[in-house]
This record gives sequence, C-alpha cells and structure tokens, in this order.
Amino acid sequence: MNAHKILGAVPGVEVGDEFQYRVELHIIGLHRPIQGGIDSVRVGKKILATSIVESGGYADDLDYLDVLIYTGQGGNVMNSSKEPVNQKLERGNLALKNSMYEKNPVWVIRGCELSDGKSEGKSSRTYVYDGLYLVEKFWQDVGPHGKLVFKFQLERVPGQPELAWKKVATVLLNAQLLQNARVVKNGGEIPFNHNGAIIEVKPLVYECGPSCRCPPSCPNRVSQHGSFICEYLGEFLSAKEAEARTANGEYLFNIGNNYNDNTLGKGLSTLMPRSVEDGEGFTIDAAEYGNVGRFINHSCTPNLYAQNVLYDHEDKRIPHIMLFAAENIRPLEELTFHYNYVADQVRDSNGNIKKSCFCGSHECTGRLY
Repeated sequence: MNAHKILGAVPGVEVGDEFQYRVELHIIGLHRPIQGGIDSVRVGKKILATSIVESGGYADDLDYLDVLIYTGQGGNVMNSSKEPVNQKLERGNLALKNSMYEKNPVWVIRGCELSDGKSEGKSSRTYVYDGLYLVEKFWQDVGPHGKLVFKFQLERVPGQPELAWKKVATVLLNAQLLQNARVVKNGGEIPFNHNGAIIEVKPLVYECGPSCRCPPSCPNRVSQHGSFICEYLGEFLSAKEAEARTANGEYLFNIGNNYNDNTLGKGLSTLMPRSVEDGEGFTIDAAEYGNVGRFINHSCTPNLYAQNVLYDHEDKRIPHIMLFAAENIRPLEELTFHYNYVADQVRDSNGNIKKSCFCGSHECTGRLY
C-alpha cells in the first residue's frame, strides 16, 4: 500500500495491471478519489495532477491509442438533475494545467466495459493501468450541453510496455492506413518514421488532412503537428507578379514547378512521378510578410531541404513548402537550405547576372546565382 501521494512511477504497479473496483485504486494509492476522475497532490503552492481515470463518462472524450483527449471536471455535466454551467479552472482542472507546465507525468487508468460472455447485455467494469502520460496542451470547448468545458490532451510517455488491445489496434490502424487514399498516392507507404522524420525524400508528399477519418495522432500528419522545422510562408504571387519583385529575390520561393528539384541532398530520392507535370507555377514572397522561415540562409551544403506537402487540398500547383532536416543537426548549428538558383539565369534589380555566395561551405560554388 502506498501511504503517501507520489509523482512518477507507482511502486508495485505495472502497466496492464487490472482492478475490479475503484476502492482498490484508492487502497494502493493509484487513484484516491472513489468517484472523481482527477487526483492531485499539493507541491509547494501548486496542486499537480497525479492520476486520472478515463472511463468514457463524457460523451466527447476521445482516445487515439497513445493520445488521450480528456474532458475536465465540474460544470454539472454529469448530473442530469442540475443545470449545467461552464467548467472552472479549479481543483482537478487546475491541477492538470499546472502539470502541463511542470511536465510531471500523470498516471492514466482506463475503465473498460467487459461482457460476461453469458447473458446478453450484461457487462462488468474493470480498471486497467495504462502507464505514464504527459499533459501537452489544454483549451476550452463547447460541450454537449452547450456549456464551456476544459479539454486536456495527454500523450503517453514513450518506452513503456503496451497494453494488449493497443497492439491489436495499432495493427488495425496500420492496415487501414495502407488503404488510405493519401498513403496510396505516396506509393503505398507512409513517408515518415515513428519520430516524424522522412524516410525517403519525395517530390510531393500527401499527408492526411481534414477530409481523412484517421485520428490526429496519425503518423501521416507530421508537418501539421510541428514535427519538422517550419513551413516557408509569405505572400502568394503569380509568376508575373513575382517577376516585378526581383529586387528582393532572396525571399522569393517558386512553387508548383519544382518537383524535379535535384538539390535536395546527396543520396536523396529525386525521382519525378509520371502523374506530376511541369507547368506555370506560383511564388511565395517572404520579403514583407512571412514567418521564421524567411530568416533561414542559403548554403551550398545545407542541413535542411524543402519538401512539397499536400494535406488540405489536391492542387499540385500550390503545395505547402515544409522545411525538414536533411541530417542530424548539432545544437546551435545554423539552419540553412539551398535556394536553388540557376546560375546565369537570374538577374537582380540592377540587371546583374552574378551574385557572390559567402556561405563558407567546403563545397561553396562562390555564386548564389
């Protein structure tokens, strides 16, 4: 029996351990509230969450294998005899929020309905310890009763044993993904590994988007989760509009006609799919409006590369330009990508056809264009 509330791994309790009653969770110190879904402990002046019981009590709870969307407590949303009200950021809700900032792991116990296999309609509830999770973010949303509720996204700490049903679910999810239209367009494979890195550079990557039925944790949604460096953003211009802005040519990025780009990096795939045809493309101008991508310099031996990605539409002329790491990048190492100018084919605003390159790379050509 664990007499005091603790943070971290639970002594004597392993992933997959089952409990028939909530009082058992109370006795061993895994989850002390007999009815409440969130347990907490006071550390200094803050309360931190220690455990939650995910029993599907809220209609809008969502679960995607190792990502859990948990609805906060309070607001009378579980009591039909009382008028629902907006949930408040207090007690367990405040504890989960504090745990997000403190990065302390939270124990997740899952309540499962099990059929007795004999009488139709009869079932019993069991509680299974699923391991340690981290609270990644929270937000407010309108619940089924029309009142504001708090939502918390928890993600499972890697390296823990998997529950048996999760292994089956993972196999089924991968089987479904292989039949996914986006995956089929990627050549029948998911282009990312489990860490969100691209296995093989492709002229165009199709990611799952709003029209797909897969969960947010889908491994084919990497760039939308931030598991990359950044997207190159700016003003969207036609080819004619871009021609008039050559004075700030270093910020112009042609899109839609660079599917046979051969400067992605040594040894990386540059095969041109037959379904992609060259045509008049568009340009992104980050000179006046853009994001952090505009500050990434050119290098003749870059550590980033630009990847065309489609996920929210099917127009190959206007892909998202996502910058991924082309190699392992050391801390404090400058991020660079190849601007891909063609020598002797670009002129600046003064008509000069040459511009020196000072990237300092051992393979520097000495010319930007």
